[in-house]
Amino acid sequence: GSAGRNYWNPLINGLFSIGGQKLEGLPAWPLFETLVGLLLVLGSIYYLIAVRGRDVEIEADAVTGEGVIG
Repeated sequence: GSAGRNYWNPLINGLFSIGGQKLEGLPAWPLFETLVGLLLVLGSIYYLIAVRGRDVEIEADAVTGEGVIG
């Protein structure tokens, strides 16, 4: 039931506390799904910034400033 789920996959809004005070305002999301979603989002951001377009050399046109793929 619900008690078992709280043991192996707790909600993040009841997980974190500072000085004995539980943090308010966190959404009631399950920990596992939250971590998976966070990894997907961070991985996508990393891919867009660091990996995509590395092999293609892009030269900017001096007059228009538009990218020309060569």
